Amino acid sequence: QHDFHNGTILPIGDEPSGKSWTGFQSIVNANEGYLIFYRENNSRQKATVETWLPENVKVRCVPIIGNGGKTEQLTKRKGALEIELPNINDFVVYKYEIIK
Repeated sequence: QHDFHNGTILPIGDEPSGKSWTGFQSIVNANEGYLIFYRENNSRQKATVETWLPENVKVRCVPIIGNGGKTEQLTKRKGALEIELPNINDFVVYKYEIIK
């Protein structure tokens, strides 16, 4: 918690509406930080969520709490990542690292 709050915290994804994919990113330094993704009340188990990560970098995301699995991905346009959460009104907190 301390590490997360020491970073620069920015919103990610869609504006919360009760039916969106939304969350926060804590940028601890240029290569690591935390991501919190929320799947609100919608039917999509997977979503592409824009972040503040650079485009076309490989990112390792390790879950800390919640229901997401470990993943390594290449970011897409606007730093987007594909996130999967199995249940409606679910969440995951990831520690991320940009892999060089």
